[in-house]
Amino acid sequence: MDPFDEVYTSALRAWAAQHLNVAGDADVGVKISLRAHHRFFVTPGVDAKVKLAHAEACLARHLLGDWGLLDEEDQAVTDHRARNDGQVLSSWPINAEDSNAVGYVDRCFYIITAPDRASTTIVLAEEY
Repeated sequence: MDPFDEVYTSALRAWAAQHLNVAGDADVGVKISLRAHHRFFVTPGVDAKVKLAHAEACLARHLLGDWGLLDEEDQAVTDHRARNDGQVLSSWPINAEDSNAVGYVDRCFYIITAPDRASTTIVLAEEY
């Protein structure tokens, strides 16, 4: 395993232990291996509308293979892409308490990891 992968996997495990009630040494299923010089981008819309703690939690879940609000078919496609170096997309409600955001573009944001794993962008659905 690349030293960068070890660092971010360790950080994700610690986050999962604290927030998802799993043991710190548990296999949390990291599905997206990132490059050492991975870059994260946040669009102005996300910066203005999404609380930082919520965006961070969704990003951690994205890197662990949770695709958020995607339906079963889109989740299967995303699982395949995560395993085969394709673009990985997850969808999340702008407001963490909004359980009815599915299908409402103005109430969701996306997290998109590039096929080359060099960058991840957090973008409002309406900006995509």
